[in-house]
Amino acid sequence: MENKNYSIFPLFYPDITITRADGVYVYDKNNKKYLDLSASAGMCNLGYNNKEINRVIAGQIKKLTVAPQKYRTTEREALVNKILSLFPKKYNAVIPAVTGSEAVEVAMQIAVSRTGQNRFLSFDRAYHGRTLAAGSLGEGFFGYGIFKDHFDTVRPPFKQTEARKAVKKIAVMFKVKKYAAVVVEGVITNAGYLFPPSEFYRALSDLCRRHNVLLIFDEVLTGFGRTGKMFSFEHHGVQPDLVCLSKNIAAGQIAMGAVVAPRFLAEGYEGYSAFTWPPLGCAIALESIDIIVKKDLVRQSRKLGNAALPMLKKQLDNNPLIDNISGLGLGIAIKFNSRETAQRVYEICLNAGIMLFRKLDVSLLVIQPPLIIKKEELMGALRKVIAIIKKLC
Repeated sequence: MENKNYSIFPLFYPDITITRADGVYVYDKNNKKYLDLSASAGMCNLGYNNKEINRVIAGQIKKLTVAPQKYRTTEREALVNKILSLFPKKYNAVIPAVTGSEAVEVAMQIAVSRTGQNRFLSFDRAYHGRTLAAGSLGEGFFGYGIFKDHFDTVRPPFKQTEARKAVKKIAVMFKVKKYAAVVVEGVITNAGYLFPPSEFYRALSDLCRRHNVLLIFDEVLTGFGRTGKMFSFEHHGVQPDLVCLSKNIAAGQIAMGAVVAPRFLAEGYEGYSAFTWPPLGCAIALESIDIIVKKDLVRQSRKLGNAALPMLKKQLDNNPLIDNISGLGLGIAIKFNSRETAQRVYEICLNAGIMLFRKLDVSLLVIQPPLIIKKEELMGALRKVIAIIKKLC
């Protein structure tokens, strides 16, 4: 008999209890099968029950799972080198963290320490975490407001014609106020995987450099292949001062994060959390990164995205229920004309065995499946989603 004498918040989705998962599918207690197009909030690029990851877990459990945080282990040292191998040569330091929110907080702490300033600029409608400072960036999703005097936002440009105006506006802001850092994503995921022009990012990078403002890229969701590049900043031809990682470092199996930086910025940072980089998590991360590279999943993301996005646009661009369809790689968002419509589509798709990623605060449904998904699985699911939306008209 189920014990329902408990409370947990936020509340779980009613009537669905997941009992197992394999590949890109999850199964509920009634053995109903769902194709997961959410990748568990985008953190399971390798899907579920990955045999190669399971093999590493089984081996590492017999060896070393946890070690004191301030000591070297072969797994920690190997992971630092593995992560840095993915970056340009100027990046030669890694600061471990536990989560994406913590990685953003660490980057912010470094920015304050190095610049002597304590004000941050970020994009409207962006999301960078749920801790006090990270949660105050961008949209301020959690509405803390405690540090509102230290945070400003600017509307990101999504057209070439808007890029220069946005840069000029930021230049004026830099003259009026002193900033520690600008925190951005290469693709604005919370706004619906919208893609500001590369011209804007390059001009922003130059502007930050001239004003001694650090440029922080949040790659927590976009990193490790989601957008069709290993990291979203690669789309724009810029090299940020600090790069925040999490989610897919360890294939979503263990909470891990990191800040990647040049040594001169990271040097002297002493903070760490009790659960930072356990050897078990590091071993999983080493295997996860190897799989992404060896199986060329970044290219897979780009190819599948190039097939999926045009198909959705062709079928739904003129649909009266939809305001916009946008995306890059295997990160695609459908913006509906109301939250109610988005919720209705989400529920019908769920009943049909398709899990989309739902954003509670906006009328968006997101398609961000594991990168291992097969083309026929993805396109077949999208045809069902399209049919469901058309039927509601």
